[in-house]
Amino acid sequence: MTNQEKKSETAREEWTMITISLMTYDVTGTPPPPAPIRKLFEFVRINSDNLVLRWSNENEQPIEGTLGIVDWDEFLAQVREREPHRWTTDPRLPGPMGEGGLPNVMRQLKTTPAYQLFLAGIDVATFLGLCQVGVPEQPHFLPYYVIRHSGQLVGFIPTVVEGGRLFFASDEIVNGQDQALAELLTNGKLGRATLTVDDDVVGSKYYVPYAVVGGFTTPVAHATRRFWDAVRAEYHAQRT
Repeated sequence: MTNQEKKSETAREEWTMITISLMTYDVTGTPPPPAPIRKLFEFVRINSDNLVLRWSNENEQPIEGTLGIVDWDEFLAQVREREPHRWTTDPRLPGPMGEGGLPNVMRQLKTTPAYQLFLAGIDVATFLGLCQVGVPEQPHFLPYYVIRHSGQLVGFIPTVVEGGRLFFASDEIVNGQDQALAELLTNGKLGRATLTVDDDVVGSKYYVPYAVVGGFTTPVAHATRRFWDAVRAEYHAQRT
């Protein structure tokens, strides 16, 4: 084994796995579901070359596919085409979406909340720089970079698809609001993005989806309604 091969092998062994998990509850349907349905969409950077996209519907086995980092830009171009109906029905998707296990992931985007969760994952992963190509050989460069940028998930963040932007509530307004956050999550008013490095949870941020269902589908406390009003006020104060 050459010195370069040894260095590459060492880098693989020391690679730090980075996971970005986005969670929402789907409260849509006609008639509405008897209980909100939890959905989880994860991006897992498993090494310098590959990213795993993993979809989990409540009480079902996770579904995942692998995307080569070199194909990230082409994948984004497909996302910008905004064809969720085709993604869920076409048995032969072109490009990266049609390779490996990714078609099974794309077929999960059957409802508006699911589609919004997918787009939110794309926007957050892009914003944090999870999908950088040509990561330096130092195995801890990317985790430090992503962690540093996760602190900037406040207010509106850029989107890769026209039509809306995610809004992240400030830590100041979120702190100490555990019950209200849980109730707003189950009503689809908020989503949650969590960053994990190896087995350590770095932190979670709460965001307002691109579009929010009106009203509440489950009973909430008066304090939760007041908190939601505070989040909306922060949202509108920063909207331009």
